[in-house]
Amino acid sequence: LSQVMVALSRILKIGINGLALYVAIIACGATIQRSITISRLPHSFEATYKYQNVGPVCAYDSKCGELRSFESADLAVLNNFTVAHCGACAACSNWHDFPFQLLDLATPSRTCGQKNFMAKGEEFLKRVQKCIEDDIGFTAECSWEWANNVACSKKNCAFIYMQSLMTNQVANFKVGPKTITSATCSESACEAGPDYHFVKGVGANRRRMDIQSEIRRPPKEQCQIVGIPENSNGDADWKSFLNVSYNKKMNKVSPLPACNE
Repeated sequence: LSQVMVALSRILKIGINGLALYVAIIACGATIQRSITISRLPHSFEATYKYQNVGPVCAYDSKCGELRSFESADLAVLNNFTVAHCGACAACSNWHDFPFQLLDLATPSRTCGQKNFMAKGEEFLKRVQKCIEDDIGFTAECSWEWANNVACSKKNCAFIYMQSLMTNQVANFKVGPKTITSATCSESACEAGPDYHFVKGVGANRRRMDIQSEIRRPPKEQCQIVGIPENSNGDADWKSFLNVSYNKKMNKVSPLPACNE
């Protein structure tokens, strides 16, 4: 019996030491990733927000009609087009994908990354793309850009994310220089480089469409030149414009499609 107790004691010590080492590695990795995030944030914020209201736009000629990129909002208006979002049109700039911007996108995309965390390289991208396409509803092209963003976040922010699991902060989507969450890390590394240009790839996202999301943004980070009529909060009222409703509990929009395809 004494030998069994000694063996169990040794196993317990090994387990405790292993757990302590794991926590130390996660903490060290998270500290390094936070430091890199802080150094990258000024470039990320400038590249993403500084010129978004004076640069290229994606505009439409009529609801459910043609979408086209213009060098400026003024040029779009001169051609009788209305600004749909800041930035040029890209993979998610289409009438099929627009309604899904009203959803909570951070949670399901993060979950898709979690479910396929052990996959590597192209296999990871393909699995996450399929998951996002199925669980959110984005087109394959739009889902591919989102999958690349998840992969970029996994590469650059995994330690911060794993530490947030241990501290029950995984759902903290705050973004800012004083709040270095995994969302902040992802924005600094993946929104406008250096590892991935998510905003350029998707074209349309909620900030560019002036839709407030679960990551609450100050006005200076929202596109201010969208031509959609505003709601009572002063944001572009895409729900009324697309004539859809949002079920927050189910995280679904209906009816779909908002435009005939």
